[in-house]
Amino acid sequence: MALAMNAKSEWQLQQRLSVDELTVRDKRETCENSWCKHNWGDEGCCGGDVIFKDLEMDDLDAEAFSGKLGRMLGSLRSDDLSEDELMLIRPNLHAFVLRSRQWVTVRTADIHDVVFENSFTDLILPDNHKTTVQALVRTHENARNRQDASMGNSSIGSSLDLVKGKGAGLVILLHGPPGVGKTSTAECVADDTRRPLYPITCGDIGETASEVESNLQYNFQLAHKWGCVLLLDEADIFLARRTRTDLRHNAVTSVFLRSLEYYAGILFLTTNRVGVIDPAFKSRIQMSLFYPKLDLEVTTKLYEKFIKRAREEQDRTGCCLFKIKEKEVLRFAAKHFRRLEKSGSETWNGRQIRNAFQTAIALTEHESMNTDPDDLKPSLGKKQFETVADGFRRFDEYLIMATGATESDTAKREGIRNDAFMTAGPFVPMTTLSTPAYGTQVKQAVGSVAYDSESDDDSDSESDSEEEDEQDRRKGGRKEKNATASAKKQSDGQASEQEQYQQFLKWQRMQSR
Repeated sequence: MALAMNAKSEWQLQQRLSVDELTVRDKRETCENSWCKHNWGDEGCCGGDVIFKDLEMDDLDAEAFSGKLGRMLGSLRSDDLSEDELMLIRPNLHAFVLRSRQWVTVRTADIHDVVFENSFTDLILPDNHKTTVQALVRTHENARNRQDASMGNSSIGSSLDLVKGKGAGLVILLHGPPGVGKTSTAECVADDTRRPLYPITCGDIGETASEVESNLQYNFQLAHKWGCVLLLDEADIFLARRTRTDLRHNAVTSVFLRSLEYYAGILFLTTNRVGVIDPAFKSRIQMSLFYPKLDLEVTTKLYEKFIKRAREEQDRTGCCLFKIKEKEVLRFAAKHFRRLEKSGSETWNGRQIRNAFQTAIALTEHESMNTDPDDLKPSLGKKQFETVADGFRRFDEYLIMATGATESDTAKREGIRNDAFMTAGPFVPMTTLSTPAYGTQVKQAVGSVAYDSESDDDSDSESDSEEEDEQDRRKGGRKEKNATASAKKQSDGQASEQEQYQQFLKWQRMQSR
């Protein structure tokens, strides 16, 4: 309540009587020292006045009043209040909306217990990310809840720092391309630990160093007080590398570094521009997790999950305006993914798949509304998804023609991130400066984006897909042979250059003689 009153001055109680106008109790009011020096402080000596001690009576009256109304002055449960007392209570109260970060007035009748819907079982994460995140979060909770080190199952990791108060928090960086599950991970962690999720953005923190420090401390205080999981989305703005010229940004980065080190709660940082982060943040972050682009297996699982949710929503509402052709939609998902990969285009991420489902369902529902009741119900299948995919394709073609490269190529060229990290093979340090032929890659991508949608139909069987896979393997084999031949040719060229260099050194020695 105090936080709400401080944030909204109009909510503060209006006092009719100022505290400064009240009389301060003073014991000298009931004590009159005698004029003689016989017994200093003895009232009534040599005809001195004796004043009645009414302050003691005031204390007795106050105790009687508190005992009589102690029930109202103390904490009460809803069952302890009578109907007459309930009628005197205000019908609303002040609350903080975590999503919009605002103090609002809400009706008491609209308040109910929180329903935690997101679960780790529904979250699709790469490798062992799920186990790592769960272990870090639960260990941090044990260290916070168990202050006594002698208790069992208590973590000692938080006590390893030399300076008390530093390193007590849990800071996890999630980086990768957009729409791969970074924000969903923080949401599932909050629901799994039964904690509220407190998301903040750059607009909530400010631009100058003083604003950043003040707002960070305020948000950190709220998150720690309520036990929230703090989420800072697109954190690369404050984590960006410091430069010699932009002193204002350097001050913001330094303030963020110091505040991050002393935060004792759970903080998730997400970014799709990990290449611009200042090196000093590497040691302040307890764990960094890379989220790669969605492969075919994960894409298929997402399609299955959205189909399941659509059917559950139909059962919940009892409104079934269309049928869902699950096998047809899954065949489209696999063929569309392979088609984008072969053309060199960007495959769909999680948000794009969700948007495609929402648009396809809207198209199907619109068709159902314009259908006569006696006609068959429309079906959600390949037709609607092809319409959505065509719109996505045209937009991607426009962006490639406008920027000259795909999103992944642009990100790699600018040093922001490498989307092909998981499939790029072992790292080989560069010994010579070379400029990749981005123009050639762009031409190939632009020329191969277009495709014939009529070549794929619903009559495709499993044997057709197996034939496609076999062709892909054959093409892959030919590519490997070509790569081997080119590598051999390159090694032969390097050997010839080495021989020429040795001959040149020999000729120099002969000239010096």
